[in-house]
Amino acid sequence: MTDPTLAKPVAEASLGRRLTLLFVACLAGYFLLYAGDRHLRLRKGPWELHFESSPSGIPALRVVQPGLGIQDFRINFPGETFPPGLKLPATVLCDAPRPVLPTGEWIFDDFMYFPGTAVLNVFGHGIQLLPRAPVIDGEEKQWAARVSHDLSASKKIPYPKHRKPR
Repeated sequence: MTDPTLAKPVAEASLGRRLTLLFVACLAGYFLLYAGDRHLRLRKGPWELHFESSPSGIPALRVVQPGLGIQDFRINFPGETFPPGLKLPATVLCDAPRPVLPTGEWIFDDFMYFPGTAVLNVFGHGIQLLPRAPVIDGEEKQWAARVSHDLSASKKIPYPKHRKPR
């Protein structure tokens, strides 16, 4: 027959070891899942918006998103002019909420998983950047390299003024 006083410390030590191993396993699992989620969120990279002017002086917005294979998608604004004193070309990297635009207004963004969604009002034209397709003045287009879209003043959609958070 075994002594019951000897078995109790061994059982407590075994419980402590099990709890420690469980804690370490949970901690390792948390860090692995966090690293995996972070990789999924950042792997495609952010939108790149290039505000530039054509040789004839027409303002343009060039959209680039290397992770989706979008290169040189261009939106021209004939009949519009950039504000005086604006240094061109100006590049905006959409990697944080509400980036500052050189011209126009930032309406909405969701950058939880890059590239995310962005909605802009540039020269009165509504521009939505979605991974599947851009929406320009309420009309869905297709992402295509080296495509240029000329927006006329007659197609402007009145965008509501964005209310600033209180």
